[in-house]
This record gives sequence, C-alpha cells and structure tokens, in this order.
Amino acid sequence: MCRRLRSETVVCLLLAIEHEVLNPSALVTMLWFLEGKPLVISGCSKDRQSGYGRAARGMARGYKLHVFLGKTGVIAAWRVAPMNKDECVMGRRMLVSAEINGYVLGDGNYDSNKLHAVCDQKGNLQLITPRRYGPSYGFGHRRQTPGRMRSVQRLENPSLEFGDWLLRQRVDIERYFGNLTNWGGGLTHLLPWVRTHRRVHCWVQAKLILNALKRTVQIMTYDE
Repeated sequence: MCRRLRSETVVCLLLAIEHEVLNPSALVTMLWFLEGKPLVISGCSKDRQSGYGRAARGMARGYKLHVFLGKTGVIAAWRVAPMNKDECVMGRRMLVSAEINGYVLGDGNYDSNKLHAVCDQKGNLQLITPRRYGPSYGFGHRRQTPGRMRSVQRLENPSLEFGDWLLRQRVDIERYFGNLTNWGGGLTHLLPWVRTHRRVHCWVQAKLILNALKRTVQIMTYDE
C-alpha cells in the first residue's frame, strides 16, 4: 500500500478528489480564517522530519496542520509542516496560492507586514489581526504596509463594532477543528505508524476529504 500511495497515478487521483471535495468555488464566502492545529507525537520518536515547537499548552514535538478555511467550511489551502515552522511563513504560502477574496482573520501570530503585503498585492484581500504585542506598543522604525495600518484602524479606532464582530467570527475555526476530531474517522491524533512528512501529509489529506464528505451527508441513526 505504501508503494502504491507513492505512485504518480494514485497521487494524481488523490489530488483530483481533494480538488473536487475541498474546492471553495462551490460555496462563496467573504470571511476566511488562518489557523494551525498541532499534531503531537512522542518525544521519544525517531522521526527526524518532525519539529519541536509551540503547541496548545506549551512546547511539543510533531507536526502542525495549517489551514486557510472559509466561514462556510470550505478549505482554500492547507499545508503540513514541522511543529517549529513559522506560522507566518506557512500563511504567506497559502495566501499566495489561494484564489479568494474578502477578509482574512487571524490571531496575533499572523500580525506580519509580509502577510499584509501579500494581501495588498492580490488587491482583493484584507488581513485582520490584533497586534502581536498589543496596542500599547509602537510600530518601531520600519515601514508599515497599508494593509497593516488598515487592520489597526479597524481594531483600534473609537468605533470598534465591525472589527470586534470580525474577530468574534474566529470561533468558527475552533468549531471546525472540533468537528474534524470528534468522530471515529476524524483527525484525532497521529497513529504510531504515521511518521515522516510524506505519511503525515497523506494521512491528513484523507481525513480532510472524509470530513468534507461527511458534512455533505446527513447522518441518521435508528433504534431497531
């Protein structure tokens, strides 16, 4: 099975299925979320491709799933990287490849001029993130991108209703991760044989496809 999964025909088949199931063009939305989900493995693992970085409650070893998710549940782009890979770097790669428009919402980890510059170059995206170190800190001596200044204006001006409403919508990404993990075929954790980047990527790809298919089918139970 491992040899077949590496073959060109199977890889092309999985990419075609992923494009058909996760393609965001079917459900258009103006709200998008950038977020990462840690995929922790044992600290004693011999997987040299994994990384040691920040997880939910401290430091851990493993990989991280980076998702560019729409409010309707569709995925514009996703990546798997070692745990120590910078979220801003992965976010920039997803923003460049995604063909969407609207507002992109992220936490303070995505407060980066480089990310704002990508959105400015595309012309149809506005990244909204709170400042990483809070509004009490200045901007320093570096030149700030117009997109970052617009984000600050949205979140730190006297009229905060729209900016606060945008940030409150980020609860949907937590709900998505909850639905992704709370069923038998979901992405609960990496099994002991799911190691190295190639296997982790294939495993996560299958889980995202299965979860998207589950969302399109109404699951019912009967007492018989």
